Amino acid sequence: MFIDSQEATLAPDAGVDVPALVPGWCVDVTTTQTCRTISQSLKIATVKVKEDSAGETVSVQLTPAGV
Repeated sequence: MFIDSQEATLAPDAGVDVPALVPGWCVDVTTTQTCRTISQSLKIATVKVKEDSAGETVSVQLTPAGV
């Protein structure tokens, strides 16, 4: 099993520092939203920051670290 994500949005309380959001760096991702818990190291492909009246949203595109 592996995690495949074209775009993930970070929760406001995510334990990720903004300086760590650098394309090419790896982050460890765990999901519990599937029938079993999956953890995988993924490489950051792109980072998008959007700010509007509702606040700030940080979206990241992740790819498998081995690619």
